[in-house]
Amino acid sequence: VVIGAKSVVRVRGLPGQEFQGRVDQLYPEIRERTRTTQVRIELANPEGIFLANMYADVTIDGKAKVETVNVPDAAVID
Repeated sequence: VVIGAKSVVRVRGLPGQEFQGRVDQLYPEIRERTRTTQVRIELANPEGIFLANMYADVTIDGKAKVETVNVPDAAVID
């Protein structure tokens, strides 16, 4: 996930509606137990329908280039 990534938000209290947004901020804290973090997604809210602490399902476009390190199976020691 990178800043500026496109996202689709489906709010549980507004079934059948999808809202387009972009990732605005990646918070630096990672939860140790779940290996998750929080992101802030910027959405237009001209009608004031989004409220604090609403539940939503979010899909974030993950088409960013990611560099990885590849090693052969034989190089990994169990």
